[in-house]
Amino acid sequence: LCESEIGGHSQLVLVREAGKTKDKRPRVRLDVLIRLPPSELRHLNLRVAVIGNVDAGKSTLVGVLVGGSLDNGRGSARLRVLKHRHEAETGRTSSIAEDQHIGFDQEGRVVNSQHPAGAHALGGGGGGGTGGASLFGPPPAAEAIAAAGTPGGGMRAVNWQEVVSRSSKVVSFIDLAGHEKYLKTTMFGMTAHDPDYGMVVVGANHGVTRMTKEHLGVAIALHVPVLIVVTKVDLAPENILKETMQQLHRLLRVPGARKRPYQVRGMDDVVVASRAFRDGFVAPIFTISNVTGQDMDLLQTFINLMPARKRWAQRSDGAVEFLIDQFFNVPGIGTVVAGTLVSGVVTVGQTLQLGPDYTGAFKPVLIKSIHCMRTSCQKLLTGQSGAFLMRSLKRKEHVRSMGLRKGMVLLGESSEPRATWRFSCDVLVLHSSTTMRCNYQPVLHCRNVRQSARIVRMDREVLRTGTKASLDFEFLFRPEFIAVGSRLIFREVL
Repeated sequence: LCESEIGGHSQLVLVREAGKTKDKRPRVRLDVLIRLPPSELRHLNLRVAVIGNVDAGKSTLVGVLVGGSLDNGRGSARLRVLKHRHEAETGRTSSIAEDQHIGFDQEGRVVNSQHPAGAHALGGGGGGGTGGASLFGPPPAAEAIAAAGTPGGGMRAVNWQEVVSRSSKVVSFIDLAGHEKYLKTTMFGMTAHDPDYGMVVVGANHGVTRMTKEHLGVAIALHVPVLIVVTKVDLAPENILKETMQQLHRLLRVPGARKRPYQVRGMDDVVVASRAFRDGFVAPIFTISNVTGQDMDLLQTFINLMPARKRWAQRSDGAVEFLIDQFFNVPGIGTVVAGTLVSGVVTVGQTLQLGPDYTGAFKPVLIKSIHCMRTSCQKLLTGQSGAFLMRSLKRKEHVRSMGLRKGMVLLGESSEPRATWRFSCDVLVLHSSTTMRCNYQPVLHCRNVRQSARIVRMDREVLRTGTKASLDFEFLFRPEFIAVGSRLIFREVL
């Protein structure tokens, strides 16, 4: 291929036999990856939500993929991901860890500084995995783990500005909680962070559990394509692993899921799965080990080949809409809000509207600085997650006094937003242990909004499992900004 004509870099991924010609000459099929060079005006950033049951190894898997070194079997890899000390002590994630990124250059090489030099995410030939030896280094020494001190401390020695500048593609992992106690946090992460794909992690020795089905159901309801990663294959006996695989195949084929399970055993399977993955009908299944590195190279190659699912460039000319999913105060700096830009482009010095507050009003604010992927930048592009430092345009009015909370939005200065107390929607009840009537009060999750609401109208007398209906919901505590056409999930109060 002429790279000057396509404006990017071409990389041979796989060579496969494709039968013979009429004169019986061998015919081959070439799979080529074409990727544009890094640019501030263009980006390829995918968000992958990591979900699954507790103790399945989700944080450890993210730590191995981002850090480039295998786990020592005692939780060394997950220290790169966990945010709080109690998470490291219990080994259970209780928050949303969204600051883990892995960058790939034009040739498919991992640019994270922790990865071994020359680590390449594109293989050749159709054989099986290499056992991870070529892509992932050995577990860190005990001294290095102890030097980390706190979760994520010394293990995050990454120059993120260099990673972002050298990457043609960045994959951001959203590590979510697996314990039933934190289900509402996991559901908020799935709705507010707008992931492109979901990675369902299943422990080979535990099999498919109730929370595995719950998380998979949430991803399917939100129309998020999923891949399945079966971890701890080095611990599971052969008969237990076989039973787990059979459970997964049955689960993915149920009428509500309608997925086609596709087990990945070699590079041929990786290429085939990556081509069919975006539409969501195929669910690739990987069997890996975070300790031995078994088939980790196949998983990393698949992540590199995952296609973009959303056409963010088509929304870049629209009005600014930024969904706030968290906020915090930086001492000596000010109040910072973080979230996802779903429409338009935001630049430093731009005036936006913040709201709605508890009265439904929107107030003007000024964007003072922008951070994206832990690096300072001058603008945030459509589809990117970032953080804004902002101040009020009114004298002696602090941003915190505006009732700042999760669920608020930042909109363009020329927009005429309106908060609402009541809205209509069409629903399908996936599962419910109770019969729902008017005045039933579930908790709604719609994008970054999470609030209890009351059913004030329904076109049926009762709602049960499997019922479709048209409803009117009314928020109980405050008005919210709801975009027409948004998908929502409602659940019983936990």
